[in-house]
Amino acid sequence: MKRSSLMLLLFGVAIIFFGCEKMDPLVPDSNTDQEISSLKSAKVKTTFTGRSDYVADINPPTITVQPNSKYKTKWKDVIGEWVDVADDARVTGKTLWYANYYWEDEAFTSNAKVWGKAELFVGVLEPGDEPLGKWEITWHGYITDNGLKASVDAVGTGTEGNVKGLVAHWKYTMDILGVGFFYQTEGTIH
Repeated sequence: MKRSSLMLLLFGVAIIFFGCEKMDPLVPDSNTDQEISSLKSAKVKTTFTGRSDYVADINPPTITVQPNSKYKTKWKDVIGEWVDVADDARVTGKTLWYANYYWEDEAFTSNAKVWGKAELFVGVLEPGDEPLGKWEITWHGYITDNGLKASVDAVGTGTEGNVKGLVAHWKYTMDILGVGFFYQTEGTIH
């Protein structure tokens, strides 16, 4: 009985040992799609520049006077429509800005802290255009030089369509006296 168990064990080890063969990986042919598909799945960082133009106010602010504070007035729940046009179609379209302001004195004649959220509807430039994608954006910044300059940093996540899963970073700058009442934009998409 011991001999048959030992023989069975040796037979099993021999099958395992001699049954394994050396695996030589194949070198992919240079004409295969393997390299192309791996490049498609990689997220490439691209830069863009453009501008954002004011269209209209959609919702007037709720204004609160702030007693005993550096900021004299708070504007809350301002909604405005803008159109972003960039050299990358993925960040071009109608933008709805949901904004809050802390003004140091009178609105638009003093400095302010600003923040909020935005939605960019990719490809929507005219009424009736269907969105190709959607960005959900959070942003914050400052208005300086007594209301004449603004600088805003924003980050967005693509939630729909051709931008779903992408991340973008924007820098919005406005210089009313130097350039005009619009934001110059630059940023990156990952």
